[in-house]
Amino acid sequence: MKYEELTDGYPVGHSYNEKFYNYIYGNTQIIAVNGNANYKLADQISWIDSRLQESNSDANIDFVFSFLHHPGHSEIWPDGNESFVQNNILPKLKQYPKNALIVYGHSHNYERGVTDIATGTHDMYLELSGGAGAALDRWGMYPNQTDYPEIKVSKDIYCWTLVDIDVDNKSFTAKTFSFGNSNRPVTNELVDEFHLNLNQTAPQTPTALGIENGTVLVASQMVGVDIPQTCQFQVTTTSGDYITPLINKEQDKYNVYDDTRAPNYTPINKNAGLNISKLDISTYGLTTGQTYFYKVRYRDENLKWSSWSTENTFVYNTLGVNDYGNVSKFGLKVYPNPVVSNAKISVVMPNPTSNAKIQLVDMSGKVVETIFKGSLEQGLQTISWDNKIKLSAGAYIVKLTFDDKSDNMNVIVNPK
Repeated sequence: MKYEELTDGYPVGHSYNEKFYNYIYGNTQIIAVNGNANYKLADQISWIDSRLQESNSDANIDFVFSFLHHPGHSEIWPDGNESFVQNNILPKLKQYPKNALIVYGHSHNYERGVTDIATGTHDMYLELSGGAGAALDRWGMYPNQTDYPEIKVSKDIYCWTLVDIDVDNKSFTAKTFSFGNSNRPVTNELVDEFHLNLNQTAPQTPTALGIENGTVLVASQMVGVDIPQTCQFQVTTTSGDYITPLINKEQDKYNVYDDTRAPNYTPINKNAGLNISKLDISTYGLTTGQTYFYKVRYRDENLKWSSWSTENTFVYNTLGVNDYGNVSKFGLKVYPNPVVSNAKISVVMPNPTSNAKIQLVDMSGKVVETIFKGSLEQGLQTISWDNKIKLSAGAYIVKLTFDDKSDNMNVIVNPK
C-alpha cells in the first residue's frame, strides 16, 4: 500500500515519507505514528503536534485514534516497552482533548488501559492488540512482568477488536473478541468492551464523608448515568493545598492481571471485592492525633471525572474512631456509624430550647425523616434513633436546628 498522499508535509523522496501519516474517516482523525529506532525524532513529535492542532480546530472532528507498533508499557512483555512512546508520543497526544484511543502491538497478547491526566488535559484509552496470530506472550513466561497502574486488563489471548463509531451521537463502543490460547481455546468470545460518549454527563460531585475507625477515609457512593471505574483520594496537611498532596491514590474497580494457571487459566481480578469508596490510610505514615484534610472524586466507565468534593477534615487515630471525624460546633455525633438499624445521636446543648429538631437529609437536600422534634435541656443530650423507615443504603446528613443555630453530621446508612 502507498501512502504518499497521506504524509502531510513530506513528499515522495523525503526520508519521512510514508513513515508517519494521517487521514480523516468520518468524524475521526487517524494518525499513524512511528516508534522505530530511526524515527525517535523531535521532527515526528512536531509533525504530530501540527496534525493535532488541525483536528483540534476542526469542528467536524470528534475523535482522534492513533496507532503504531510499539507500546509505552506492556504488562505481559515489558522487554518490548518503548520509552520514546511512553515519554514523548503519549504526552503529546494527551495535550489534545480529542485524542480518544491509541492502539499498538509488539507484545503478542491483549491489554487495555487508560492514561492518567497528570501530564495532559484528559484521559484516553490505551489498547495493546497484538494477539493477531503469532506465538503468544504468556503469563509466567518472563520474570519481569509488571503490574502497571494505567493498565486495567491484560490477557494472554488471540484477539481482535471491533470499534463502532456513532457519528450522530458523538460516541463509540469497542468490543474485543477472543480465540483464547492453546490452554483454553474459544471462538469469538466477548472478553472486554469499553466506550466513550462525548454527550454523556459526568458523575455528580461526591462528598468526603470523613474517617471511619480512625484510619479509613470514606467517600459517598458515586451517582451518575454510568458505572464507577475509579475513586481518587487526595490528602494534605494544609487546607486547600493539593499541589503536592501527601496522599494521591486512585482505586479502580478492576485490575485484571495474571491468571490461575492450570487447569482453568482463569484471569485474576486483583481488585475483586475492593470498595473503592474507602481508602485505608494506615500504611502512609500519618501521625496519630494530627489533623489532615482530604477531598475525593470519581471517574466513570465513560472516562469522565466528577468535580472534586468539598474538602473535609479528619484526625488520624490508630486507636480507632467510629464517628467520621466531622468538626461539630455542638459535639453532634451519631454512633454507630454506619447505621444499620438503631443508633444514638448525642449533642452538647449550649442552652435549653423548646424548638430543637433533628432531621435526616439526603445528598440532594431533601428531608427524608424527622428523627426528633421538641425540647432539649442544656448539656449533653442523647436521642435514640430507630431507623424504621426503609432507607436506601448510602450517604445522608443528620441536621440539628434550634433557635437560630444549626449543626450537621455526615452518616452512612447501611441497612441489612
